[in-house]
Amino acid sequence: MKKVLVAVAMIMGLGTSVAFASTSVDSTAVAQSQQNPQDEFKSIEVKELPSEVMNALAKSFEGGTIKEAFVAEKASGKVFKVIAVSKDGQESTVFFNEKGESVTETGELIQVTQAPAKEEPTASEQPTE
Repeated sequence: MKKVLVAVAMIMGLGTSVAFASTSVDSTAVAQSQQNPQDEFKSIEVKELPSEVMNALAKSFEGGTIKEAFVAEKASGKVFKVIAVSKDGQESTVFFNEKGESVTETGELIQVTQAPAKEEPTASEQPTE
């Protein structure tokens, strides 16, 4: 009977050491995951922004200020990342190309579509009182 108890104790001891070893392997795998560097954009002075970008910002954030400016070289040309603060204190991040056009972070042009003009209701559609 003593031999059986010793054998069971050894099996349990071996089983718990294997369980601890497997969890430590998983934790090291998480620590070695790679992160994409987000240092594509390099910080620049606000005065280095092209006049086209400054004009676009003046229209979009009238009365606001520029907090930070960055630039990155993309396949489509230079992309400017600007962190602007509106006059009511809201912070926004916007992207422009060298022509002052709104683009995505990757440099793709954002197509600005205008909403269709709201039609005036005809006499038959006017609400009656």
